[in-house]
Amino acid sequence: MIHALGAEGCPVCAEVRQDMNRFFFWFLTESYGEAAWLGKLRRTYGFCRSHSQRLVETGPRYQLSYITQTLVRAVAAEFEKITAGASAPTPERCPACHAEDESAVRVIRHLLLTFHEEKIATRYQAGSGLCWQHLLQALRVAPPEYHARLLAPVRRRLAAFEA
Repeated sequence: MIHALGAEGCPVCAEVRQDMNRFFFWFLTESYGEAAWLGKLRRTYGFCRSHSQRLVETGPRYQLSYITQTLVRAVAAEFEKITAGASAPTPERCPACHAEDESAVRVIRHLLLTFHEEKIATRYQAGSGLCWQHLLQALRVAPPEYHARLLAPVRRRLAAFEA
């Protein structure tokens, strides 16, 4: 994480992007055909729109075809149940969205656990700080004595707008 702290942009977003790259790499390399993953995709009816788009833009065609065939069968089976009088199901949350949220929580927790280290605090202050979403998330779980340090880069950016 230290390399992302002094860079432009939210360091949590940067780490989450890397985590999601790994998530999709391993999903497409090993997991896409596993029974557990196929079951999860059936319960979620695939990925959300943005993560589906990412797969379409970057995923290998064979894996995408396999996933699509599995999902089409699952959706067709649900249509049959609904036609026979069953209630429409409520899909579970996109597994990539879930992984993204877990990644952000993990990265924020790591940042806060190391925030007392001078090297970490200095690099954080030199960067642009956290985006609004991750700043609020961090402030909700950070000890009060970290709040001013978490807010300092954002205050600096806001002051530039007022000048």
